[in-house]
Amino acid sequence: MEKLRMFDGLDTSEEKISSKKVETPKSSMKDMKKLEHPANLKKIPESNETDKLSERISKMNDREKIAYYRKNGLDSLADNRNAIMRRNEQKGASNYRLTKMNSHNMDKLSCARNTDPGVAQQKKESFAKWSPEGKGEKPTDPSLRNHSVLARHVKEGEKGTITHSKGEQGSGNFISKGSMGKTAEARIKNGALYPTNRAEEESKVELNSKIKNEKQDGAAKTHNIIIGQAGPQPEFDKKADDGIKRTGGARQIITDGGYGGGAIKKINDKDN
Repeated sequence: MEKLRMFDGLDTSEEKISSKKVETPKSSMKDMKKLEHPANLKKIPESNETDKLSERISKMNDREKIAYYRKNGLDSLADNRNAIMRRNEQKGASNYRLTKMNSHNMDKLSCARNTDPGVAQQKKESFAKWSPEGKGEKPTDPSLRNHSVLARHVKEGEKGTITHSKGEQGSGNFISKGSMGKTAEARIKNGALYPTNRAEEESKVELNSKIKNEKQDGAAKTHNIIIGQAGPQPEFDKKADDGIKRTGGARQIITDGGYGGGAIKKINDKDN
């Protein structure tokens, strides 16, 4: 416009989500290419080459190590490394994998962020998954409920785009990965933007991976973001009265506080 330290204790029991399931990471093509070299296809030798091989393995990330051990038939080492990786994630180590959010988890996260209940509900219903248009006995569009809302930690140096009125900065609470449309009208429509946001301008921002934790005297905390499809906002249509149907459909990102909370900072185009 993050398991995660902010997600510790969150209930992931809803429907298709089960925190008890532990998936074995799949080896990427990049991982496997590193293993195709003849030197990497040997099992750990019992010779003076051990130190050299150990050094090479130590430089691998967890997924590369797991791929290496599997390739060489060292399943016990692979299982052990997998367990270590999962345990580190649960202890609050940065986790960049997308994690599905259910309604209860979204409410708990808003509470952890000290978000005003009314504002929290507005943010929640800005997603297609929880849009009022997809609820009730006779929803306008039942398919809206099929969309997912995801969360993950912010990556170092990660960038995004904020859409705002000409001459203004915007709050930065809602951003997107890239542009939501070629024209202001398209951006308003796709992002289902507030009536006061005329979307004439787009600015590049950088997301801060660490932000202040107001609950702990300003100590740094990991910044997590919430990602999902923007839902329709017919009430905004009525308030704006500009003839633009805010149907949504763009992929929006909710930051933890925008500019005011130190979640993002503006950057120059030349720095991209």
